Amino acid sequence: MAGLATGIALAGVRQPVPTGHRADRRPVRAVALSPQEERDLIRQRLRAVGSTNRLAWMTTWPQNRWFHSGSVPGYLAHRVHAGVAIGLCDPVAVDDLHRDALLREFSARAQRGGLVPCVFAASVGTAAAAAMIGWRVLPVGEEAVVELPGLVFHGKAWQDVRTAINQAARRGITVELTSFDELSVDQRRQVAEISHGWASGRRLPELGFTLGGLAEAADPEVRVAVAMDAYGLVHGVTSWLPSHRPNDGAVTGWTLDVMRRREGADGFRPVMELLIATSLTRFRDEGCAWASLSASPLAAVSGADRSDAARRTAATDLILRQVAARLEPLYGFRSLHAFKAKFSPRFEPLFLVYPNDLALLRISVALARAYLPDVRLRDLAALRPGRPRRGAADRAGAPRQHALARQVDAAPRALSTAGPNA
Repeated sequence: MAGLATGIALAGVRQPVPTGHRADRRPVRAVALSPQEERDLIRQRLRAVGSTNRLAWMTTWPQNRWFHSGSVPGYLAHRVHAGVAIGLCDPVAVDDLHRDALLREFSARAQRGGLVPCVFAASVGTAAAAAMIGWRVLPVGEEAVVELPGLVFHGKAWQDVRTAINQAARRGITVELTSFDELSVDQRRQVAEISHGWASGRRLPELGFTLGGLAEAADPEVRVAVAMDAYGLVHGVTSWLPSHRPNDGAVTGWTLDVMRRREGADGFRPVMELLIATSLTRFRDEGCAWASLSASPLAAVSGADRSDAARRTAATDLILRQVAARLEPLYGFRSLHAFKAKFSPRFEPLFLVYPNDLALLRISVALARAYLPDVRLRDLAALRPGRPRRGAADRAGAPRQHALARQVDAAPRALSTAGPNA
């Protein structure tokens, strides 16, 4: 999901951004609500009407802001960076008519505020609605969806999963599916240690925006799966976000978010296969219809989608291929996609929708800031594969900040709204 934004930055693309204003990150609301009160309203709306997007629980995260329509009940989560209002997932409303109205009003309000509107991680329905108003539609990833009714791990396709389950049984490793608060103090401590060790070993920091961490996993409505052996050693953890069915809001599935495993000789290597397979069977037995393994960023770039709703120019195809090639050594998206294929999912596209191709480079800068808000674009460029990292002597003579890095947070004021209605 982060691939388009950080990849274009790594590719060395330069796009001027207006200066003179810092990005306005104030909440989008017209009534005097505290951040927690507004977030409670958002969660209530999502639980009541659900969403066409399986990733929609991410829209409730407190780092977001929420656009509310003055004419229809609902909201569109967004963040503002580099003069861009980045909508997240699909608009949340009771039906297609209201969702389409929210998208149009979000676009109009953003443009009146001097912002470029777009929506990231949009589903097919929102992509079609965006195409109807003349927007561009760009595939940026594929979501892996596992159908749960009748799920059994039989046949050659499930060999790796069966091996992980059998090895875990021999080693006395079991899986507990619960909430973070219900873990023991020692389990929570080990999970935090595993997560810290995973993050500290990466060349880039943890990504944000559509990728949660332990803070998001600690939400009482999120479930965590922990693999632990007979000696109390935690080998890995996953978190699962609730997914609410469109129109009535019933929880009919779960979406994978956090994936962390213990590194080193003490760790159980196939722990992720074990955690996911065990979670899938538990969800199946509870009567859930499906589970999402979330999105594989840039997985769709190899097979160009030439449908009317997702046309790509030759220049865009070239950019995406370069992005995929440059990001792979840093984040291993291809290997992530291959890992998810072990669970025999169907892959559904997710899209970036945006007004025109002229806005794409600015949007890529905004997305880079959304995923890596504390990293300068000069630092991203320095991590390009094949580019030597400069030593202290070289850095001493460099400018304090690249022009693009100075400008990237410049943006007009954020959206304003007529009323919450959520």
